[in-house]
Amino acid sequence: MAMADGSTSRLANRPTPPSAARDAMLGKLKMTDKQKYSAQETIQAKLLFFPEGTRGNGDKLLPFKKGCFHVAVESQAFIQPVVISKYHFLKSKAKIFNRGQNIIKILPEVSCAGLSKDDIPALMERVQKMMQREYEQLSEESLSINNISEVH
Repeated sequence: MAMADGSTSRLANRPTPPSAARDAMLGKLKMTDKQKYSAQETIQAKLLFFPEGTRGNGDKLLPFKKGCFHVAVESQAFIQPVVISKYHFLKSKAKIFNRGQNIIKILPEVSCAGLSKDDIPALMERVQKMMQREYEQLSEESLSINNISEVH
């Protein structure tokens, strides 16, 4: 960003957080729905969210946070679930991170077309159940890949 004295603002070189960029581009602007849709198509931004908010170490996924689902429904976007198998080779309590492999699977897209805020709880439940089933299968498969007979 050029300043009056010809220097450059240091803030201009910093990346804009996705939520701030989205709000600035679409949410905060006074636009009709048609204009917002056109802007979304032009921008074609892809946002990556971790719905659990943090990494879990159990056999179950942590409860999902609502924020990313609000963004998906508001923008009428697709949700692209990605599941990573359990870190069987990570012993958190002992602070040991052994060598190992994970399995990553990209699940089918979930459309948010036509959904409203009222649909968010059901959408969250549907996506979490889909991801939990896959998480359990991938985690079981990763035991054999890592030659682990029992879970630590």
